[in-house]
Amino acid sequence: MTGLDKIIKQIAEEASSVAQQKIKAAEVEAKNITDAAREEAEKQAAAVLNKSDADCKNYRERVKSRADFQKRTEILKAKQALISDVIEKAYQEMVNADDTSYFEYIEKMLEEFIRPEEGIICFSKKDLARLPFGFKAKVKMIAAKKSGSLKVSDEAGNIEGGFLLIYGGIEENCTFRALFDTKQEQLVDRVHEFLFS
Repeated sequence: MTGLDKIIKQIAEEASSVAQQKIKAAEVEAKNITDAAREEAEKQAAAVLNKSDADCKNYRERVKSRADFQKRTEILKAKQALISDVIEKAYQEMVNADDTSYFEYIEKMLEEFIRPEEGIICFSKKDLARLPFGFKAKVKMIAAKKSGSLKVSDEAGNIEGGFLLIYGGIEENCTFRALFDTKQEQLVDRVHEFLFS
């Protein structure tokens, strides 16, 4: 082996050794990069999973809240329908009461609404036809107690139940419907308390 061959062999061995060191360093660097990338990917995956869990939980809560709201709304609607039905049945019971009970309601209402002045009371066609014997005299007597006077009109009013009071050309609606409408909030509260308390 000549000196040149020895030098070439030595250079080749050194190059091989340097290449091996560089390969090992590159492998270590590649492993470090791969480990860091895997660690970062795991962090990102965990963050995405956590966000996904949080989003799912929020969505479930929103769906549950919306369902609870709809349930409360439907219950409220059902309660309101039931209350309205009870009030309407009470109204119909008053309008369609037997003559004795019906005109007892009318007397109580007269005592509340009659004014101490001269006026006219107007009933429906149905009520005029079934006025109890002596009822016109009762009306006059109740009015006199209030320092007023009332004449029962022979003309029927366009009403279902109750009466109209006319004082000096001004008509006061004392029908059962007007009474129920005026007392609507109180009736709703009472029926609600009775049914749901």
